[in-house]
Amino acid sequence: MSRSVFLLHPCGKSLSLLCLIALLFACWETTLGLASTPSIGSHNPENVSPELDSSKHTEVGASDLPVLVFQTSRSMVCLTTQVIQPPQAHRPPASTLVVTPTATGTYPVILFKHGFSIPNCFYIQLLKMLASSGYIIVAPQYFTFDTDSTSEVEETAKMAIWIRDSLQQVLHAVKADGSIIIPNAASLIMAGHSRGGKIAFAMALGKASSTKDDPIKFSALVTLDPVDGPSSSSISKPQMVRDGCNHDLNHLAIPALIFGSGYGEKGVMPCAPSCCSHRGYFNCSSSPLMYHLSAVEYGHMDFLDDSSVATDIVCPSGNMARKQLRQFTVRLVLAFLRATLEGSFDEMEYIVDNWENIDSVKLTQPEIYRAGDVSLQPSKSSGHGHDEL
Repeated sequence: MSRSVFLLHPCGKSLSLLCLIALLFACWETTLGLASTPSIGSHNPENVSPELDSSKHTEVGASDLPVLVFQTSRSMVCLTTQVIQPPQAHRPPASTLVVTPTATGTYPVILFKHGFSIPNCFYIQLLKMLASSGYIIVAPQYFTFDTDSTSEVEETAKMAIWIRDSLQQVLHAVKADGSIIIPNAASLIMAGHSRGGKIAFAMALGKASSTKDDPIKFSALVTLDPVDGPSSSSISKPQMVRDGCNHDLNHLAIPALIFGSGYGEKGVMPCAPSCCSHRGYFNCSSSPLMYHLSAVEYGHMDFLDDSSVATDIVCPSGNMARKQLRQFTVRLVLAFLRATLEGSFDEMEYIVDNWENIDSVKLTQPEIYRAGDVSLQPSKSSGHGHDEL
């Protein structure tokens, strides 16, 4: 069996070396998470955040905002990431990476789910660019080793509740320079990569049973090369993709962006098999507004940091610089969120109209689902899209 499958999907009957390493990481993460870490905010047990001065409000989408990155507990894998342990009453239900602007302001929050067995700190370069543009990103760490994602969906629901109930108090305790950071929980965005994209879809569809009586509302869904499972014949819970879909399986009530990769589907055992990846998610889903496109010359792991070089061994990577893909991904996500949350469609329309030549990233022909209709953005040069679509 090819090693490429192990990073995304559960171990087979014989335990692979990579799965064993991931299991050891999980044990270490649990142990270190229980270890004593200096706590913040102990001098102020109430941790009541003052009201924001509206005269100092920072507009969402502003670029180059200063950013703070921290983990809420120690991590064996993310040794270089600063650790700031929240006050006891407001600790998250899982070890969590938080990336936030530090300038006074009110910011939408992105709940981001990592891919299968991928450390959350491997996404820092991508998440910092989003944060510097006016978003708070909360990225919990989980280690799950089977095709049933039900428990991970439930754990992610707990994180969404924590964002609503405790994130503001944590950010207030973290900042000692007088700046006031207020998360806008009413603009909670669900996002994820790979298996995390599957979890993001499940959350957006309200699959978490623990929130049935106290529903978490999301304003938008963003997925990067989502993967439902290793093959169309495998049963992956909750199932998001099946053969023969016609936008009739996942009925989203919020706008969605599905951004895939071209190389993710390549290889003997691809990391994002064509049966169960971004194309299947689009074909099986409906939404008030949904965009689907992919980066033809990039691989499944090219969204990650440059330093995560080992991922190139596991999944085929493109020959282009990862930085270009990350920069375009952030541009695309920001354009999508401005369009769907603020009603400003200019940038998204520009990307869709110029999909053949934009930011040195070769794209597939964009597909747009709107009010029950699917449209293809025409090619300006020949009237046809890339064959990869």
